[in-house]
Amino acid sequence: MRKAIAIAGVVSLLKAGATAGAMVAVPAVDVPAMVKAADVIVIGRGGEVNIDTSSASETLVVWVDQVIAGATAPPSRLPVRLNLPVAGSSIGSVANGQYGIFFLRQGNPGGAYQAADPYHPALVAATPARNAARSTGSSDALTGTAQELARVLTAPPANLLGMNDPAAAEYFYWRAADAIETIPTSIAAPLLTSIADSGQSPARLWAIAALLYVGNPEQMAARIPDYLQSVEADLINPNTGQNLAIDRLAVSVQAKVTAPGAVPVLAALLGSSDVTVRRAAANVLAKIATPEVIAPLASTALNDADPRVRYYAVRGLAQATGAAVSTLPEFYAKEAEMLARWRSWAKTNATDSAGGEATPAPATGACTNAGPGTPFSIAPGQSTSFTTGFFAPFPPVNKNRPL
Repeated sequence: MRKAIAIAGVVSLLKAGATAGAMVAVPAVDVPAMVKAADVIVIGRGGEVNIDTSSASETLVVWVDQVIAGATAPPSRLPVRLNLPVAGSSIGSVANGQYGIFFLRQGNPGGAYQAADPYHPALVAATPARNAARSTGSSDALTGTAQELARVLTAPPANLLGMNDPAAAEYFYWRAADAIETIPTSIAAPLLTSIADSGQSPARLWAIAALLYVGNPEQMAARIPDYLQSVEADLINPNTGQNLAIDRLAVSVQAKVTAPGAVPVLAALLGSSDVTVRRAAANVLAKIATPEVIAPLASTALNDADPRVRYYAVRGLAQATGAAVSTLPEFYAKEAEMLARWRSWAKTNATDSAGGEATPAPATGACTNAGPGTPFSIAPGQSTSFTTGFFAPFPPVNKNRPL
């Protein structure tokens, strides 16, 4: 019970943060830099936490389960003193009872350890299975860290939280994905590929989203249609505990997918119950703009309940047929007129547009060749955190924000 309460407290920090540091930008995690700066990297649990507000510092003890790098050996007890980077906030602090991968450097001889990165003293970790021996299976610190982050993506919520709460566990999966995306492709991609090729959900959603950033672009272009098809059911009807994974994968798809081979599965995703998925699918179809995108954009996206999806349909149809492309403000100003013209055109032309040259498109009023506003995206290394707490949390999912 005490463990569950401690972890619940961490999740509340992950979701909300403390008001004192709510507007402080937390630098993005950089795992290779943290590994390089650390003298000791251990997996364990923080305890005996004491925060001294007068000196903006925190003392704690890390009870070690496993050593990734360094001279210490489990079981051991490491004293740690953290100099909090933002006075009056909990940024860079560790919650009592928090389990994680701790990146520490030696302080004064015989003194307490310090954080290798003051903003990120530790990363998420999954607790080992009951009575199971824990081993990273690697003598290389960066590879061992990557393996532990991959374990988080495949861990059940109980191994992250001490209780079965899929929705709360999503914040841990998000942070593991954030971290693993900073690790070189040669190390991260094989681990993520193994998860993506598995039937494990939601782990493969997180893995595919991360692979779009760290995987080899040519290899991913060939594999992404199969990957998306393998999770099509999840993307069309997301289950409880998949919201953040679906959101992250949708963002990755709209930022990275350009292969025409993905058109059939993207067309199917226009029928998703999640508007974020529909926006991403319509956006990518509009960017691909081959004759094959015309039918799904005209028959489905053009009639979507969401105005952003309808805009991507109009933009994609214009680009695929050689018509002038509207900006988003122009579309909103003349939406009814543009939709009427494209729907009229689609009745006689869209069903025959799967091959050959497209039929000339209707004029759409005062349009320009400028594209829409920049779609929302999250790139590796970009900080999206404005909060406090042990881990800077993912910003709340807003299904009404533009993709």
